Amino acid sequence: GVSNFDLPLLKALEARASVQTHAVQNQKDLVNKDSEVVEYCRQNGIFYQAYASLRNHESSQEEEWVEARKQASAVAAETGHSVHQIVLRSLLDEGIGVIPRSRNPEHIQENLNVIYWELSENSLKALGVDHDEL
Repeated sequence: GVSNFDLPLLKALEARASVQTHAVQNQKDLVNKDSEVVEYCRQNGIFYQAYASLRNHESSQEEEWVEARKQASAVAAETGHSVHQIVLRSLLDEGIGVIPRSRNPEHIQENLNVIYWELSENSLKALGVDHDEL
């Protein structure tokens, strides 16, 4: 597998490699969607794994992040789950593997609990996940 590859670099690797890439690990979150690489991976049977999905989530004041937090908070309030859980679950519902950071046993359990439920199509749309492409 590879990490931090954009689409041109991934295509260049695929053109030269004697073994197909099996996994791509890139930063992906509610603002930085990495859509081109995700779609390429989907079309070519490559596992996509997101890291740093919660970074900037609470602190950035950039307009895109403020809006993303607003949408994630609304979905969290509607579903009774934490915003962190909403972000992780939206990625899983998109077919993306996640690597959440955990600082204590409670946080680990909160992260694990996302496997027991799914987001509705309306919730995914509110978060900017195009459910039709899944």
